[in-house]
Amino acid sequence: MMRKRLAIAQERDQQHPPGAAGVEGQEDQDNVVEIQSIRHLIDELERAEDKLVVVSFHATWCAACRKVQPLVQDEVKGREDVVLLKVRYDTNKQICKTLGVRKLPYFHFYRGSEGKLEDFSASAKTFHRIKEAIAQHGTPRCTLGENHIVPDELQELVGRPQDPK
Repeated sequence: MMRKRLAIAQERDQQHPPGAAGVEGQEDQDNVVEIQSIRHLIDELERAEDKLVVVSFHATWCAACRKVQPLVQDEVKGREDVVLLKVRYDTNKQICKTLGVRKLPYFHFYRGSEGKLEDFSASAKTFHRIKEAIAQHGTPRCTLGENHIVPDELQELVGRPQDPK
């Protein structure tokens, strides 16, 4: 049963690759990025600087993920102060394992010099948690500290020296 669902999801992905033009909800959202690798995730976290970064861990075979993903994208649509990074479990298992993701859908919230702010699992039924986290952490701030947005665990995976803390 699980193999059949995975095969269907893989076939769908081959026809409509994630992040490709024409995929529903992706057309004009410059602040939504489908992560392809550990290096890509690190680069996008650094590029975000002091914006709120929502990292959404999901899978195509996960029904709860398919329901909540459009809600999250709608929530960040048009917001220049928020970036949504989508990490597909199937193609980024090492990232998920390293960051302790054991349940899908799962969300991490990061912000510049503050680093990781919080993380939790949420579904369409508990979507209010995501909205509340974006409202709480998405407020404008003036920070003077160094950017510590990239988790040490990810830096270790690519062999980068960690920021002294």
